[in-house]
Amino acid sequence: MSLENIDRQFRLDAEVAPTFVCKNYDAETRAFDVYYNDGTLKNDDWYGPLPMDLDAMKPDDEEPILYQISQMVYNSIERDRLHECDMKNTELVLHDMLDQEISVPMEELMRHRERMAKKDDTHVDPVVTSTTVVNVYNEDDFDLQFEALTQALAEEDAAEE
Repeated sequence: MSLENIDRQFRLDAEVAPTFVCKNYDAETRAFDVYYNDGTLKNDDWYGPLPMDLDAMKPDDEEPILYQISQMVYNSIERDRLHECDMKNTELVLHDMLDQEISVPMEELMRHRERMAKKDDTHVDPVVTSTTVVNVYNEDDFDLQFEALTQALAEEDAAEE
């Protein structure tokens, strides 16, 4: 399957190829462990265990358990990759920020969020392809409808008395 056939908003990092093993299923508690690796992490050994519980998952006929587990493993690998990346420069920046009162203007923060979203491969700008005018009401139309409704209610009340 080609990535071009997958909607951009649902694409994941294709370098990550989760491999996992489910172990230690306890039928009484419905809990089990998942060990994983994918080849992009520093260590070739199995990572984990990720504790999982069937009670916290959807039934397989609603969403296949294979994909539920794969999604959780993928998220763990992404988190582990962040833990393993070199943070020396980030630590230097943090060191310069320590014990200082800092304020970021909201407009600057919003621009940063916009840049980061556009930098994300899955960012898709909405495109308007067509417009349709459904109903256009004149102010007088509302007045006429209100008056007609008021009159109908008054007639009902008079008929009931």
